[in-house]
Amino acid sequence: MNVNSSCQTNVLRFGLAFSLAVMISGLCNNQQCLAEDQAIAQADSVATSQPQDTAIPPASDTTLKGAVQSIQLNLEVLRDIGLDIKKLRSASEELYNEVTLQPVSLQMQPNVVGMGTIIYTPVAAAPVYMAPRKKRVDLAMNDMRPIVTLMKEDVDAVLSGQRKIDLPENTDEVLDPLLKIWENLVNRIFTQYSSLEPLTQTSNYDNKAIARIAHAIHKDTKTLEDTRKKVFKIIQKAGKEAQQK
Repeated sequence: MNVNSSCQTNVLRFGLAFSLAVMISGLCNNQQCLAEDQAIAQADSVATSQPQDTAIPPASDTTLKGAVQSIQLNLEVLRDIGLDIKKLRSASEELYNEVTLQPVSLQMQPNVVGMGTIIYTPVAAAPVYMAPRKKRVDLAMNDMRPIVTLMKEDVDAVLSGQRKIDLPENTDEVLDPLLKIWENLVNRIFTQYSSLEPLTQTSNYDNKAIARIAHAIHKDTKTLEDTRKKVFKIIQKAGKEAQQK
């Protein structure tokens, strides 16, 4: 691998891990989070019975010389990022639902069937969207804004060399493709959100345009979560292998 390729790979790796490391922690109320909590607890339990240098260290931020910040990736960090991806996905879905609301009505036309029998059948019509409620639109945008902005800022900070990520040993090869996917998704979601800003700050909403972008963000957050799950499994496996050495 040449120097430029190696640097690019390291930067992409750092981008994903730092984005994961700074996300907001919260309580898990679903089976997936409970399973991850159990994996974290198991890793911690094994770590206490083994020499300290063989365990995955807890997440920590250590400022290095030259103002470069080092971030340690572990299972708890990966669990936390899932909570914010869930929140981002939910907010995009709420925005989509708000701008695609239709009036509760049905157009009918009479049809004569037999002697003196009339039935009414529905008439197909183009969808008519209701005016979105500003409070609902603002709420969804406010939920998305801090998450999207923070993810983008963190990726940019790693790309500029301001931050560095420490990954478990022997995970580079399997993580590199996932890190590339992560970087592309973060940049794309940020671009999509930036397009939503002007569309949602006017009194005359473009329902179709907002719905299209909200749906795209919702779709990308699913891929983002799928990527997170894969990274979680890789880190979990690396931790178990480290304990067995």
